[in-house]
Amino acid sequence: MNITLRSIVITLYPIFTLTLCFSLSLNAQNPQANKTTKPVVVISSFSLCGTSVTELKKDYADLHEVAVEEMDFSSRCEPLDSRYVAKKGYATSKQPGLIFQQGKNGDLIGKIRLTTDYKGVFTDGKDINVSQLKAKDVFERFPALKGKWGSRDCSDYWNISNDTISFFVKIDRAKKPLYPIDEAYYLEQPVVGIDLVLSCFVSSGEHVNLVETTNDPVFIIDSLRMFRDEMQIVDPNTIAAVTVYKDKNATDRFGPEAENGLIYIETKAFVRKRYWTLLSTKSKEYLKLVSAPGKEDEVVYILNGKPLLKNHEGDLAGLNATIFEGLSVIDKATLKKEYQVEGYLWGIVIKTRK
Repeated sequence: MNITLRSIVITLYPIFTLTLCFSLSLNAQNPQANKTTKPVVVISSFSLCGTSVTELKKDYADLHEVAVEEMDFSSRCEPLDSRYVAKKGYATSKQPGLIFQQGKNGDLIGKIRLTTDYKGVFTDGKDINVSQLKAKDVFERFPALKGKWGSRDCSDYWNISNDTISFFVKIDRAKKPLYPIDEAYYLEQPVVGIDLVLSCFVSSGEHVNLVETTNDPVFIIDSLRMFRDEMQIVDPNTIAAVTVYKDKNATDRFGPEAENGLIYIETKAFVRKRYWTLLSTKSKEYLKLVSAPGKEDEVVYILNGKPLLKNHEGDLAGLNATIFEGLSVIDKATLKKEYQVEGYLWGIVIKTRK
């Protein structure tokens, strides 16, 4: 059954609680999931969350900033991965094929990009030449990744990945349909980059489990895939909406890895940025009143005749250019007369196609 975004965007609290309970019950059923281990990811003696930018600058005089294409997100995806500083990295001629990206919290390296120039030892202790690597070689070398094709709709690449390592293959947009993937074709395509990513953040007093379990759904928060235990330290009060996909709806969107379900969680800040970007391009008057995401204390939103007085982010989470029909601004007198709402200077009246 196909489910539209409007029908599956759900206000946070009951579903978010259910999500966490579901995660915890799986954790109790899987003894390995109770380990408080964090993978050690090393490439050419550089370890994720163990090597710092400061150390690199001391060791390599020619270390310099370079632009990085975020293959899992592309320019059309917002926001980018919150675990590291996106689109910018550091490179040195002494380590060809390696680009280091700083983690968001501190000086440690949270991501290492391997380009097609990389030749050397990989994380499994064996040599790798990225320029000669094809998708079929990845599956032969790492059988646990077999069939784990995925891609965000806004990305230009297929990824073969777990939560730490991603191999990228360029999507051929001329091939229709894109889904399901033509695996026979893409098995012969070259790997154009490899990302090694690890969250270097562990909150005070928390032990974050980064061991995958086989029964988990895929959790995405603000376009970023999260570990189950990382989800448990997310403040529910910051969540705007949860979208749940099951069965074919899940695998069509994320690939076979989502066979146990796909759960999108969006924070209020994420949703605010998205609808503000849309509305500010549709109305100069709106942009004048709401000059930036979140600067909306003096306005109240009215969606299809309904004033949004609580968790308006959740109600506006499904708003997009396809269903958007119109926007008008009313003053406080009209707001009181037509909608019996007081306490705001302006009303932002939004209409959508139903």
